[in-house]
Amino acid sequence: MTLSANKDTSQTKAQTKAETPDHQLASDPEKAQQSTSQDAQGLSSKTTTETAQADSSAAPQKTAKKIGIPKEIAHNERRVAATPDTVKKLQKLGFDVLVETAAGAAAKFSDEAYTAAGCDIVGAAAQLLDQADIVLKAQPPQDHPNGQHEADMLTSDQSLISFLWPAQNKALVEKLSNRQATVLAMDAIPRI
Repeated sequence: MTLSANKDTSQTKAQTKAETPDHQLASDPEKAQQSTSQDAQGLSSKTTTETAQADSSAAPQKTAKKIGIPKEIAHNERRVAATPDTVKKLQKLGFDVLVETAAGAAAKFSDEAYTAAGCDIVGAAAQLLDQADIVLKAQPPQDHPNGQHEADMLTSDQSLISFLWPAQNKALVEKLSNRQATVLAMDAIPRI
């Protein structure tokens, strides 16, 4: 209702100014200033309203990217890619965090600790990889006990951040390349 009232008022003011001869406005500086000020206010409120409407219709709702933390499957691997404390930092950056059931168990982090930190616990690696946009791992992808290779569970719109040792794992690099996932080898990042 306010919008239409502002529109009608600004149109009326514009019509009044158009109907008032310029020499009358020039002879009365107060009227000229008042008329110009009213025109600017009408234009400003119209522009602000139109901008707000355009912004609200053009801006799609952003959904948070999901980071997946799978359980490490390498023999004797006790590490996990993120702890309950580090997932809080990821969440502050705007990410949702998914953790595979028992992913932190070998490192003495319970599913309850991850849940208390605001993570969603996901039952199996395949489910986690279906939902995650970014996958964090400590070990390079390898054959999973479910019969699939972890690299084959990635899609082209996902990212993997893990240790890879690409020079020693050319077959793995080729497999990841075929999946067209974005891969970041942590061991290739310089540490200063």
